[in-house]
Amino acid sequence: MDYRDKIYSVKHHSIGIAEGIDDLYAMPHHDNSIEIIQFWSDSGHFVVGNHIFPIKAGCMLLLDAMQIHYSNPTNPEEYNRSKLIISKELFNLICNTCGLDIDTDNNFFKTGVLYCPFNITDNSIMLIDNCYKLAAQHYIKLNDPYAQANIVSSLITILTLTFPKIKESNIQQNTQTIDLLANYVSSCSDRWDDITMEKICSNLHISPSRASHLFKELTGKSLTQYITLLRMTEAKRLLLESNLKVKDISCHLKFDDPTTFCRYFRKYVGCSPNEYRASNGISSPPPNLY
Repeated sequence: MDYRDKIYSVKHHSIGIAEGIDDLYAMPHHDNSIEIIQFWSDSGHFVVGNHIFPIKAGCMLLLDAMQIHYSNPTNPEEYNRSKLIISKELFNLICNTCGLDIDTDNNFFKTGVLYCPFNITDNSIMLIDNCYKLAAQHYIKLNDPYAQANIVSSLITILTLTFPKIKESNIQQNTQTIDLLANYVSSCSDRWDDITMEKICSNLHISPSRASHLFKELTGKSLTQYITLLRMTEAKRLLLESNLKVKDISCHLKFDDPTTFCRYFRKYVGCSPNEYRASNGISSPPPNLY
């Protein structure tokens, strides 16, 4: 069994080890710590605050866990990852001791997250993987000072191998554009007339071609697909939490007609709006529902 198939619960306030497979429907959460996540699969994307990052094999996220963070899939599936969770105090101590200015880096200070797009063939990826493996081996003896020293040593190696690549990457500049797009879409999610490619790019002074390219690069889907997914998410909520007719939901979400709405819903959800209601326990809706 590969060590990443094992799950280690966090039992210590300073260091936690987590290797394994996470559900891509993980709920948003936060705590007062630093998380270092290494992805080993290529599916979905990860959201930290208003930042959106692709889940790509080899890529790493270093984040302030006080930022709300969660995975955001296009389809139900899982992603494989390794993760180190450490207290902010220990993180700061390690950075100060080793002369790493990660904690005071301007981008990390402002955003609470750094993303490192490693190439999976990079030799340092294998070294980092071995560090997670070593940390996992020693975590089961966490009260042993020797084990603690080996975990900290592994963490220092991970940080020193990763940080130069983070500094060299221009991903922060790109994510600023994605932030603008995500913030705009979020701010007008109740005004679906405003959520079109033309209006978004016009209001943010971004060319449609650049917006499409960056969004596709960082999330794995186009901005149009992302907007459609938001509409489908809202449609599912309205189907379960309101007595609105299907045609009224279609109108609210600014689809051309109910037929188009139902076609998109079946494509993205896998069933019709009526079937979705029934599958979630609404078997006998009021007569005026349709």
